[in-house]
Amino acid sequence: MSTDSRRNGSNGDKSSQASDHENFISLVNVASDIQPPKGWKNFVILPLQMAYITRYLWGTDKLRSNGFEVRSVDGSSSGVIHCEDPKVLSLWVGYIDSNISELNNKSIKLSNKYLHPDELIVYLGWLCERVNVTNAESGDFLKTWEPRFVMLKGNEFYLFETPPLSVEELKSSLTCQKVLETRFRDLKEHEKVGKREHCFIIETAFGENLYLSIESSDQFVQLRGAWQRCTYYAINKLETYTFACAMEDRPSAIIFDIRHGIGMYDVPTKKYLRWYKFSELQSSADDGKLRIRLVFHNKKFENNQHILDLDCTDFRKLIFYLHAFLLARIMSVDPDYLNLKTHKEKAVSTAPAGTV
Repeated sequence: MSTDSRRNGSNGDKSSQASDHENFISLVNVASDIQPPKGWKNFVILPLQMAYITRYLWGTDKLRSNGFEVRSVDGSSSGVIHCEDPKVLSLWVGYIDSNISELNNKSIKLSNKYLHPDELIVYLGWLCERVNVTNAESGDFLKTWEPRFVMLKGNEFYLFETPPLSVEELKSSLTCQKVLETRFRDLKEHEKVGKREHCFIIETAFGENLYLSIESSDQFVQLRGAWQRCTYYAINKLETYTFACAMEDRPSAIIFDIRHGIGMYDVPTKKYLRWYKFSELQSSADDGKLRIRLVFHNKKFENNQHILDLDCTDFRKLIFYLHAFLLARIMSVDPDYLNLKTHKEKAVSTAPAGTV
């Protein structure tokens, strides 16, 4: 994997105290002396915990029609494994992916025993980030996709080149952002680049967008659900957040409160002007510079709506927090948001768990 010098997260809290436990991502013990069936010989044995399985040619968006590759946490590769029968190929990929997910989930449970409740790991796994976009479009032979290890921990989102196995290795992240200052967003049709499927964008309050791809629709659903849960937990811990702003040239503040809704506060008079329910927010818009418009709908309002035009120097962060509070509020009244469901049947592999 490349070791390009990359951005670090804009927030300075990524070295928060997680635990004194030496291996903060616990390794699951699996049998290392597995004997092959009679008449067979082991060619290579790879541990599947935090392994990466892909059907794409390495670093490209070209899908292998009849093969896949597995890479272990230490970078060892299975080589390209070919399957002439598409059904057999699908079964192998499904079984291996299920084993990887099962081991990763066990690792999360073991690791969380040593972590503070506010620093629990919610998700970890592999995805790919699109890089070298300009050169790739010009036809130069450069890797356009780089594998990244993603982790959602506490209220933060991390990207690594390799999985962090200790607290100290958290400092080596390529990206670290607060989940509340990011947004997991599906691609619009005109935003799609290349041929990879299951792509999405992570928007950040600091203006940096990450174009990412994950291997399967099931992994996509799991990651999006984990992102929503992280947002929900973070907002319920935060409960309320205030932004300084100006309304009609008067010093004001807008308050997001998970229980009470959206409030407007007048600084000169030190009085709350009005509280709105989250459900009353009909639309929001901004000019990309300073001005934000919030439109609330209620039959009790004049003309059934009320418009707030606010000037806020931190308008991007305000918008991200507004979206996070709205999502958390929806999740609080709709329990199905917290029940992550996939269409995938839990695969039961006949191979020994933890190896391939």
